[in-house]
Amino acid sequence: GLILEPSYYYYKSNALNEYNIKGTVNIQAIFVSVGVRYYIHLSPESKLHINPNVVYQFSLNSLVNTVDPDPKNCLRFAAGAGYTFRDKYTLEVKYFLKADILSNYIFYYSGFQHGSLIFRYAIL
Repeated sequence: GLILEPSYYYYKSNALNEYNIKGTVNIQAIFVSVGVRYYIHLSPESKLHINPNVVYQFSLNSLVNTVDPDPKNCLRFAAGAGYTFRDKYTLEVKYFLKADILSNYIFYYSGFQHGSLIFRYAIL
């Protein structure tokens, strides 16, 4: 199957740089994930799936200290695996690889990475 999965992401934290200077991180973004999902049927009612994804991150009014009022948009990769029961209930784990959202600055590196635990329920 093909995947088109938009999602909203919000992250807020305090951080220290290598010189022990305190900073703040406030990231808001929309992720648009596109990929291919491969199903492995275990029985007529259950199946596993794996999916590699290409993710485009659109930054929304984010703030990393006062360095960048809006960290840049970026392209990154993700991979997911999950289990579906009766085509109604799905549980998936997705891992997003590192992205340097501050690469337009020479002296800064973000190494931003994260994972997701996703539960889906099909209405139809």
